[in-house]
Amino acid sequence: MIDTDYSGGEKRMKAFEKMKCFLANPGMFSLVVLGSRGSGKHFSIEKAFAHLIENIEDEPKKELCLEEIKFVSALDFPKDKEGLDELFQSNISKTLVIEDFETLNELQKLLLLDALSTVNGKFGISEKVAIRILFTSSEKIDSLRTVTDATSLLLWDRISQLIVEFPSFQEEGSNILIDFENTWTKMAFHKIEKFKQLASYPGLTKLEIFLEHKKAEFVGGFRDLDKIACLYFNYRIYHYREKRKIDNFIEEKVFEDVKADFSGKTQMNEEDNTAAFIFDFNEVKSSNNKLYPSLDDFNVQFRIQLRKYLTEYKKWSLSKSATNLDCSIHTLKNYKVKKEAVAVEVPTKKKPNKK
Repeated sequence: MIDTDYSGGEKRMKAFEKMKCFLANPGMFSLVVLGSRGSGKHFSIEKAFAHLIENIEDEPKKELCLEEIKFVSALDFPKDKEGLDELFQSNISKTLVIEDFETLNELQKLLLLDALSTVNGKFGISEKVAIRILFTSSEKIDSLRTVTDATSLLLWDRISQLIVEFPSFQEEGSNILIDFENTWTKMAFHKIEKFKQLASYPGLTKLEIFLEHKKAEFVGGFRDLDKIACLYFNYRIYHYREKRKIDNFIEEKVFEDVKADFSGKTQMNEEDNTAAFIFDFNEVKSSNNKLYPSLDDFNVQFRIQLRKYLTEYKKWSLSKSATNLDCSIHTLKNYKVKKEAVAVEVPTKKKPNKK
């Protein structure tokens, strides 16, 4: 476990406190942890779990399924009943974190839906066992709630009992200097014996100004801070050569090289995902099982795509979108997938024909 104090602004600390509380609830409710890539979801879960481990007695740990935590990526998630049973049964009384759950394929989602049908608060397929399950996603919540296929919608309804969302640096970057200091500590450069004299935290004023000025541009979140820390330590090795005493003049050279490499080469750029929001006429399906979609089907799907473009690509709230488009916010609120549109129709008994 990473020996670093958890810190952050008001939004991040509130999310962290909520997660600690939700993790220890006795009802085994599913918990979804959201946040853009690099917002620290994995690290936050680890730290919250570590806090609970230190403050809960052994017997309650077993009852609350907090004996251990295991992270499973969507790529490694089982693709058959036997594999899922094995995964659950090998983690009894533990917490399982399924990362990027939205990327699971159709079969994996169906298996999960089957396994999440609880019996006395337990999960599984062939055998129900005591296990706690968390899910993480980097998708926007509106995107997860307005999926167009029935399986994904049912899965979201099943797992979204409790939700915690962590902010990006664009939303909340006031704690950037402490975040970078924690990132530096996490890297544990001091454990590299040959260069441990170069492992002290860089207190260069220019670096701090750079972090404060650029924080809103760190679209990679903590991953961008990881890169800056790695660059700084390695450029120290490059510039100091055999010298091992920190020198302000050399530190200035280190920083200039770090800034040049990060800003021009390694920094994660805001991706232009316009292609993901292009309206594809071929993807429109008929809502009533006819051979071809109707005009209403095209209109409905276009409106859903328009809302997705405004909120996910333009990053506008519905209120701002309505203002910019000179329309009512209530109009935009209706531009979403309706649950009844994907609900399975229950067959009714036919009345006997009168003779």
